[in-house]
Amino acid sequence: MTRFTKYVLRVTILILTAAATASAVTYSYYLRGRFAIGGEWLIPGVVIAVWATVRELKRIVRKEKEKMREQFIKEINEFSDEVHENAVAHGWWEKEPSFGDLIALCHSELSEALEEYRKGGTQGQKSDRYHRDVLRYSDEGKPEGILPELADVILRILDMCGKNGWDIGGAIIEKHDFNVTRPYKHGGKII
Repeated sequence: MTRFTKYVLRVTILILTAAATASAVTYSYYLRGRFAIGGEWLIPGVVIAVWATVRELKRIVRKEKEKMREQFIKEINEFSDEVHENAVAHGWWEKEPSFGDLIALCHSELSEALEEYRKGGTQGQKSDRYHRDVLRYSDEGKPEGILPELADVILRILDMCGKNGWDIGGAIIEKHDFNVTRPYKHGGKII
């Protein structure tokens, strides 16, 4: 059973527990005739059961989100090491490039993505990930198009991080969390 399946099962059990508690409280007060005299304990009992369930669900969601973030950081950093090992094995680190060269290589991959777009790419329209011009294969089976060029940018960055032992996974999470706190179109920039 996957962690997500366990999570869904746990949330489902909590919801059913809250519903059962609310039903039991409601039925109990119905049998005692509390409805006839205003049901003074019915509403608080149901509210407390629902409140406790919602609180527990929020705690579970926070805990699961943190676990997923930790897993993302671990996996992206491990993949970064794997990407770097592959680059070394293919001779791209025999003569260590400068930081400026590495950044220029990232720029070149972005330029290749732009050229794919200019050749017909998505033509400014939203498309699914398997759209012919976004991802296609050469006769030799090489992935081509906008997506593979964007993937090359990411692979270049991961290679650089793997080489230097940088925690790119943690940096992505930290930067995203900061960006969430920023105001709408912060800095007054146009694009």
